[in-house]
Amino acid sequence: MEYIFLILAILLATIIGYRFFILKQMYWTSQYQISKVYSKPNDVAATINRSLKDAKFTHIQDSGNVLFARANATMSSWSEIIRVNYFVEKNKLHVDFISRCAVPVQIFDWGKNRRNAKRFFARLESNLIKSTYS
Repeated sequence: MEYIFLILAILLATIIGYRFFILKQMYWTSQYQISKVYSKPNDVAATINRSLKDAKFTHIQDSGNVLFARANATMSSWSEIIRVNYFVEKNKLHVDFISRCAVPVQIFDWGKNRRNAKRFFARLESNLIKSTYS
């Protein structure tokens, strides 16, 4: 019985050490971050806002060049907080996407944060094509 606590402590220390020292992640929650560059659309803010809505994210808040949204809870996670930073430089649209688990102690996301990013960027690329030809 005494060894069970020791094994659990070693397992927890291994997970924490892996996240802090190998992945260099100084937070508990699981997150996924990616940046992409596109040619500038006509209406940047509306295109990104529409892409968040099309990706089925909720509670979208616009704070200038930063948008916040929420992903719904699924069997993979309890929910995620989405943050999209964007800026235009030299007629190029730079988009930074961060999906972080909303529950602070959720260490594993089972790929949900990456799926959120893929879903958002698929909608964004579709909307960028539409805005180019409209």
